[in-house]
Amino acid sequence: HPNPHAHASTPVADFVAAQLPFARALARGLSRQPPMSKAAFAGLKAVQEIRFHLCQTSKGSEGVRSFLLKSYKNMKAASPATPILIREASGVEGGLVARYDLGVERRLALEGLDEKAVEKAVASLLKSVAV
Repeated sequence: HPNPHAHASTPVADFVAAQLPFARALARGLSRQPPMSKAAFAGLKAVQEIRFHLCQTSKGSEGVRSFLLKSYKNMKAASPATPILIREASGVEGGLVARYDLGVERRLALEGLDEKAVEKAVASLLKSVAV
């Protein structure tokens, strides 16, 4: 008999996981460094959507990948209703787009930044009151 408590896999979820190696790593939580605290992401509640753009393999997106591996779970826990989208594409420069009310967007270039600099940039964006 199958275990009723086992996680059911869907064809779509399996396909997405197979296509997105970074998403698989993110789901497994491979980071060994302590993440930013949940309180550091309190500003997410003012954001309608946050999108991270990165390349799965480039050196320039390494800081964004490391930051997400370390801090994604706390970001989501701080504001479960806020969509946190991760857009992976080969050759894309690392970046962040935060969308606020009325379609106002703020963009940050994160290409070439290390994990700490990405963390600092995200924290300053979330702390800023002016849009």
